[in-house]
Amino acid sequence: MKKLTILSATLLTLGMLNSAKSQDLAHKLSFGLNVGVGIPGGDFSKNDGSALPLANTTTPDTTKYNGFAKTGFHFDVYGTYMFSSHVGAMLSLGGTMNSFDAATLQTVANSNGGSGAVVTSSGNYFVGQYLVGPYVALPLGSNKLQLELKGLVGLVTANYPTIDYAQGLGTGTITVKSGSGFGYRFGAGLKYMVADMIGLHFDLGYTGSSITYSSSTQTQSFGSMSQSETDPVSKTMSLSLMQVTVGVSVDL
Repeated sequence: MKKLTILSATLLTLGMLNSAKSQDLAHKLSFGLNVGVGIPGGDFSKNDGSALPLANTTTPDTTKYNGFAKTGFHFDVYGTYMFSSHVGAMLSLGGTMNSFDAATLQTVANSNGGSGAVVTSSGNYFVGQYLVGPYVALPLGSNKLQLELKGLVGLVTANYPTIDYAQGLGTGTITVKSGSGFGYRFGAGLKYMVADMIGLHFDLGYTGSSITYSSSTQTQSFGSMSQSETDPVSKTMSLSLMQVTVGVSVDL
């Protein structure tokens, strides 16, 4: 994490040093929208019983969650301000919507000695990404085609879908309070100016974070009897996303 902070600070410093060299920029401000796919990684994508919500192995880790997340839709809305011709700052507000693999969770729940469990989930993941940091645009042969580099840091939030299960005459629900954590994104892409103010983009990005969930509640019912128990002990889930997007921007 220290190396990531040093890299971001170095890029931002370069922008400040070069700002005096280029005060007559044709376009200092740019606003854009990118859309594409978000491919999960880390514990976010893990789909076994080595951690919660199952933790049914011989050496379970009950301090972490596995996410059972599948590839989903990603978007980000962003703005950039150029200090010089090539270096500026970016503010990015993004989100990734990943579905929860309840079918695999059910399979894992019924292995390892269990049987007959039916598992469903309510809702999908929404991973919010609220990031800021340095942005670099380098011309490739001409001013129409540019290589874009970015190093952003900020807040990442993530819910955990509600899990419903039934086995025999019993039913249950696991609800996890939404979590958050420090996050970062590094990306590289291409920008092609199709008009004086309009650019088309292709971008590859990597977002990482460790999400902390402060509490969870499990409700169990058997016939007319019902019991609810809250676990106040925080749990974590390492989260990473590989984002592949295309988009459009307007330079002002």
